Amino acid sequence: MRNLSVKSKLSLLVGLAISGLFVIVVVSFMVINSVKIKGDAYSSIILSKDLLADILPPPEYIIESRLVTSDMLRANPAEFKELKDKLIQLEKDYETRQTYWSDDSYASSYLKVNPEVRTLILEKSKTPAREYFKIAINEFIPALESGDTLRAQVLFDGKLKGFYAEHRSAIDELVPITTQVAVNDEQSAVELVSDGNMYIISAIIIVTALLIFLSVMIIQVLTGSLVMIQSGLLSFFRFLNRESTKAETIDLKSEDEFGQMAKVINENIALIEKGLVA
Repeated sequence: MRNLSVKSKLSLLVGLAISGLFVIVVVSFMVINSVKIKGDAYSSIILSKDLLADILPPPEYIIESRLVTSDMLRANPAEFKELKDKLIQLEKDYETRQTYWSDDSYASSYLKVNPEVRTLILEKSKTPAREYFKIAINEFIPALESGDTLRAQVLFDGKLKGFYAEHRSAIDELVPITTQVAVNDEQSAVELVSDGNMYIISAIIIVTALLIFLSVMIIQVLTGSLVMIQSGLLSFFRFLNRESTKAETIDLKSEDEFGQMAKVINENIALIEKGLVA
């Protein structure tokens, strides 16, 4: 440390400070971008999603499709056309969400780490739902359009009811599992934030301690060198003022700027002392 130049010492101090701050910023950025649970923004997003879930029928649960087919049995021609279009749109919405859960990178990643959820949403609930739409559009609606209400009622109370019940059973199984997954994810996120905060605090403490330690060392080295140079110069001035018979050299062996300065001063003290004595 003593042989480092003053520039290197100060550069080391500044570099350590910058590195420490960089580490803190990186850790903070990683934690904050990983998850921020129960903050204002998070709560607002969750409340909005909860509200939408409360007021809108879920596209992945065909309960609304079941209600539409039920209404078709008692609908007049104008209402029937509207309900038919509605059922066709519900099938499209269902397939759109199935595609999302199977193809979207985030959704598929979520299902990959939750295989039970994946099986229920993309297999167990999907097969009967598709059969429900298939029979409703290809058999149930044509029966009503041809005036065969008896066959339509049989389909409604038979095949359609069975596929809906199978689909609902899978959905009923999916709900508590998904709820638990959400609880576990939120708890993991809370723990991640907590651990991240501890890492940040620890990093701040360590960096601060290192800065203090290095600063004290550098200050001691610099002030020690200055004191030795000052002492040597005062001794030389006493010699010039004939207050002493010999000028003491500066005993500074460092290789930094102060050491080089002391060497030059010592050389000049020796020359001047030799000239005065001669």
